[in-house]
Amino acid sequence: LRNAYASKDGKIYFGKNMFYYTVSHFNELAVAGILAHEWGHRVQYTYHWDKALTTPELELEADALSGFYMALEKSFAWSQIHGYFASTLATGDYETKSLQHHGTPNQRVAAAYLGVQLAVEAVESGKAFTYEELHTRIIASVRANIMLEGGGAPVTETTISEIANGKLSGQQIEAPILKAEDRK
Repeated sequence: LRNAYASKDGKIYFGKNMFYYTVSHFNELAVAGILAHEWGHRVQYTYHWDKALTTPELELEADALSGFYMALEKSFAWSQIHGYFASTLATGDYETKSLQHHGTPNQRVAAAYLGVQLAVEAVESGKAFTYEELHTRIIASVRANIMLEGGGAPVTETTISEIANGKLSGQQIEAPILKAEDRK
């Protein structure tokens, strides 16, 4: 197996070729991020969101959920998880007409960063998101800020849209380390 994927019957598969490639080209933490992305797909299947979204929306939401998980549950700062986001950047594609299009490299990094932002918001506000709230927030931002609308022009000029449009690489962004005591 040269890929990782989540099945609708509750399993997550991670191929040994992908594992060794990821560790040798990025780092071990990138493996955790990929597994977090696949966990995001499992959440989508559990709540049946996969039936209403396009493939790029599904993939970008899974990227955002992985960023949320990596920042909130694993307490990794942006600088610590750079290897994961570099691997996310490397797995984007430009096959926008393909039914398997997963999002461009910059869109995928922007989506992952969106998840980090939502984790920081949860910590700073002291409010836990439900899965439905996360889904609503992520998809709204994916559609308005990350995927381009209205003839290819971004709807807003946020950091996320700047990443999605290649103006920022995502490496300049820092997020605080979210410690366990901050998440209570």
